[in-house]
Amino acid sequence: MPMNKKIISLIMSIVLILNAFITQGLLSFSEATSWDISGLNGWASAYPSNNQNDFLQDQQTGSGTVSQDIVGNATYPSTYVHFTENTLAFRIRVNDIDGGSDANNYQFKNFAFIGVDADVNGSVDFFIGAYNPSGSNGRVGIYGANSGYLNISPSTTGISGKPLMAYKPVRFSNYAITLAEGSQFNGNSDYFISFSVPVADIASAVSGLGISFGKSTPFRFMTGTAAQDNSFNQDLNGMDKSGWSSGETWNSLGVFSGVVSADGTAIARTVTFDKNTGDTEANPSIKVISANAALGTLPLAPTKRGMYFQEWNTKPDGSGITVTSSTIIDTDKTYYAIWSDKQVHTVTFSPNGGTLYGSTNSVVIPTINGVIGDNMPGNPTRTNYFFMGWNTLASPTGGNPGVWFNSASNVTSNTTVYAQWNNQSNKEAVFYDNFTPDGGSVIATIYSNGNSNNFNGALPTISRQGYTFGGWYLNDKTGTGTPVASIGSNGNYYAKWTVAS
Repeated sequence: MPMNKKIISLIMSIVLILNAFITQGLLSFSEATSWDISGLNGWASAYPSNNQNDFLQDQQTGSGTVSQDIVGNATYPSTYVHFTENTLAFRIRVNDIDGGSDANNYQFKNFAFIGVDADVNGSVDFFIGAYNPSGSNGRVGIYGANSGYLNISPSTTGISGKPLMAYKPVRFSNYAITLAEGSQFNGNSDYFISFSVPVADIASAVSGLGISFGKSTPFRFMTGTAAQDNSFNQDLNGMDKSGWSSGETWNSLGVFSGVVSADGTAIARTVTFDKNTGDTEANPSIKVISANAALGTLPLAPTKRGMYFQEWNTKPDGSGITVTSSTIIDTDKTYYAIWSDKQVHTVTFSPNGGTLYGSTNSVVIPTINGVIGDNMPGNPTRTNYFFMGWNTLASPTGGNPGVWFNSASNVTSNTTVYAQWNNQSNKEAVFYDNFTPDGGSVIATIYSNGNSNNFNGALPTISRQGYTFGGWYLNDKTGTGTPVASIGSNGNYYAKWTVAS
């Protein structure tokens, strides 16, 4: 039976529409949730780490439209984030839109985007954004960072021209343009540009870039606008126009948000180590620490010609609190290198066949008050070997054992120490400083030759201001037994202390 002409016409129209979507490479989008992307519920505010209110009319170019101007302050945040079981959504406050009389036909003809630092190392790894979502050529997309750029600062960051994955914009589904009630930064009403993408699609899209991303991945982000979705040229949240040409990195500008994960949990804090006029950066210059945890191993200190590194401090002039490995990180922090023109002795740590800070080269570290202390590097690594400790000789022997070195060893001149290695089938003698009732911190681990009780090294030397050392006690934190005279077996060794008279 012949089909009705109206039905045939309708089918042909649907085919043409679908073909247009396929030609553009746009995917359909749906989310099985009752959450309303245009509503006010479920959004969490996200501030840049510098806590800077955004600047009014600070688009980079003179031709920038008012709708490209991100606005915000403590009362009316510029950026929000929303997490559901399967999607990740962002909302950006802008100074105006490009037309329309109500939420059903509001227009935004620019690119509102989020730049994601997926491994929290200071560079932008990919972008998520909405380009001209109300227009016929609009899209919500996932974009790669330009592989030809470092992507660590405004002048070194680029957006790849073609999206890794793109969706047809569906108003009130994967995007919305809504009135920002009560917000009038320029005398007129402000608006929200909201957009969302599935977390699984983010993971799939960026996997080809060598980036791993999932619901529990810690990441942070910055917020921006541009005229096109292949450019990076208008407003960035948390900085004014001068930031574009300042030469500063994203980290030093402080425009990244705090560290979060795609399931909505604030799982970590970011610690930034500022070289504070130094010539080189700390290594690493950023650490991600679990909230309310101790800082742990300090980074390799930066260097400065003609000056000597002293410590990390909470204030750039050194008047704050000295930062140590036991400093508790409760919020995002920035710590500053403190310099002096007074010479201090240094210790050169040779990995001696292994790697230290990812390199086979030796590392020179300054002392603090005559000891390495918290500047002690993390343990080096070597394939199929155990790290036994540091010694003043590269190859100590029974007749010439050298001197074992640790964070409390006194340094009276520039010194070189060498990593000592043994195979994987040996025993461990672990030495604790016993500064606290739980046994304190490990200061050295010494290994045996194979599975014997012949250990490679003497008992470590340790000191503590205001206390007298009373010997090492095997598996005894209280020091009630007899101190050992040598390392005779594997186990935990604890220092004993009495208050100096």
